[in-house]
Amino acid sequence: TNLNEPQRTSTNLNVTEQDFREVTWGLSSSGVGKERVLDHGGPAGGWYEGQLLPGALLGELGPNGMSSHYYMYVPGSDLCSPTDESGGAVRTGVAYSMDQEQWTLLPDPVLDLGPSGTWDESNVFVNGATLTPEGYVALTYMGNNYGTSNTSAGLPLGWGGVGLAISKDGPLGPFVKQPSPVLVMGEEGEWDDGAIHEHTLERLPNGTYVLLYTGFSSTTRGDQGGLATSEDLLTWTKHPSNPILPSAPLANSWDGSHRRPRSLSKVGDFYYMLYEGAAEDRRDSYHDNSTSCYRDAIGLARSTDLLNWATDHDMKVAIPPSTNADEAFAAVWTGWPRAAPSATFMREYPDNKGSIAVLHAVGGDDFVDQGDHHYASVAKQEITALDLEEGWGA
Repeated sequence: TNLNEPQRTSTNLNVTEQDFREVTWGLSSSGVGKERVLDHGGPAGGWYEGQLLPGALLGELGPNGMSSHYYMYVPGSDLCSPTDESGGAVRTGVAYSMDQEQWTLLPDPVLDLGPSGTWDESNVFVNGATLTPEGYVALTYMGNNYGTSNTSAGLPLGWGGVGLAISKDGPLGPFVKQPSPVLVMGEEGEWDDGAIHEHTLERLPNGTYVLLYTGFSSTTRGDQGGLATSEDLLTWTKHPSNPILPSAPLANSWDGSHRRPRSLSKVGDFYYMLYEGAAEDRRDSYHDNSTSCYRDAIGLARSTDLLNWATDHDMKVAIPPSTNADEAFAAVWTGWPRAAPSATFMREYPDNKGSIAVLHAVGGDDFVDQGDHHYASVAKQEITALDLEEGWGA
């Protein structure tokens, strides 16, 4: 992988509503009917009463080299503060599965809020998971401090960077956090000087760790994607070509409001990125109330070098308007895509074989009826090899 080439290009299509692909729901374990694979709605006041989001995926290899267990790290909200974006404080728990369809959620979070006055006192969203050469489990997370108790410590309010937590005892923890973010916001005037939050973490075959991350600055249009690398997970170097996933050229395109890297895979000669996007004019296009809420969709980009990304694929995973209140809980929003192959959890796939299972978040009518972004669950669908090969612009 060439991470030193400074040139980059980006293309985009101004798509129409017909270009969006309807979500197909994962089958239940019995094979009958369709349902979400992991649902929000824990005990009142519990850590996942309002949301469950597919934050990161990890596989545990069995003796045959195939994944014997799958672990999904799931941020959940407790609905303790209706004015916050997620409806309350967000902690991260874990669910495990043998087949990626039937998941068992453990009752307690594995990564909790930081103490009062710390940079992650308000929310802890795990976004990345990987195994280190020592066999440890490393989680990266986005944290923030909406409170005011931290101002005396000189900590910035809001999304302050990417945190790191390590477990030496396996995927279920316990996890020990680093006291401060390992990737921090840029200097004033840089493209990521306002926030660093959603991201994905991978370890390349050469041992280098890669973060594709979301940065924001008030001087640019919406969120953009950047690249950072590390040899030890502690010291990160931002690439000089950042942002490698810049704002879409057209503000009215489907991803014209923001672009957020979410998942990275390797198939043949290409890296494939799943990313969130939304357009300003899609804020309320699937609902008739006055609540302001982006209708995020999931797009596909590809690159041979992690720097130059083509975004002109015609696949956009979105949720169309529903007239049936019983269908997929009248879903109106989708996001947080996390890709895993159907056969094995290794993220470097053989050429043109099989399909990639995509776990992603979905929000129903109550996602906007009760406030900003309160209720969300986890759904699943497949991206086939044909999807990856075809549909790209000239």
